Amino acid sequence: WCLGSVFQAAGAADQILHLLGKEVAAPWLPLAVFAVTAVTAFATGSSWGTMALLMPLALSVLTGGDPAAVPAVAPAVVGAVFGGAVFGDHCSPFSDTTIVSALAAGCRPLDHVLTQLPYALTAATAASLAYALMALGTPSLAATVTTGLSLLLTVFLLTRSGRSG
Repeated sequence: WCLGSVFQAAGAADQILHLLGKEVAAPWLPLAVFAVTAVTAFATGSSWGTMALLMPLALSVLTGGDPAAVPAVAPAVVGAVFGGAVFGDHCSPFSDTTIVSALAAGCRPLDHVLTQLPYALTAATAASLAYALMALGTPSLAATVTTGLSLLLTVFLLTRSGRSG
């Protein structure tokens, strides 16, 4: 409730609606939602609070206020809210899960974030690539397979380079 009150007092909903406004074409909305959600979750340290704030806003922008007008990108927008919120929360040094994980590991929260950041950024880059491919007209299955293969190639190259060094 406290986080919701802070969001309301700061006018967060209006600012986020402005960021996601009508200037973003529908095919690019999942990528924009992913980015805005990731930044919001990072800044607040809360994935659940960010999901609760962004889901209705993103769907409102998506439908233009008319729930019957749900375009084909709706599943990607919903996924972008979830993915961006988890990514931003995972990278936030003041997230409750980051602090508890750092305490359990016996390290500082910032050290924990720095060890997790390469993995989280790799996943976020892959998600962004998939959203961009879909926005450019690639069918979602093809974008997902392409992104999955690029992740496999990245892991293969990174593990192979680690063996030679």
